[in-house]
Amino acid sequence: METRKSRVEWHPAFLAGLELVFCQEKKNTRFQSELPLSKKPLQMDILIIKKDSKKAIHPSIGRIFRRYNCIEYKSWNASLNINTFYKVLGYAFLYKGLSSHSDTVPADELTVSFFRGAYPKKLFQDLSEL
Repeated sequence: METRKSRVEWHPAFLAGLELVFCQEKKNTRFQSELPLSKKPLQMDILIIKKDSKKAIHPSIGRIFRRYNCIEYKSWNASLNINTFYKVLGYAFLYKGLSSHSDTVPADELTVSFFRGAYPKKLFQDLSEL
């Protein structure tokens, strides 16, 4: 006879507790539980993993690479804005955070690079205001 451990669903209870704590703010708040963040699976454009993290790779752009390198490419007419910036950082953080073993992807071995055919002036304006 096979025994199965029952899994306790904690999120509904925690959500109910939060709703009680914020009950006076009911008109000013909206709670969403286990919100899907995308319609399709998240995927980064390109990941380059250096086999030897201490050895520089060429051409020159490769000199800034560490061991794990998340790359986002946008064509000249595609938008590279502040939301894209945060999305790609999120991909890198998820890649690090969801690695199968504790600290398999050390933060100091992770880079994020953006490539685009035209200078994203608005993005740099937004970043300078942070």
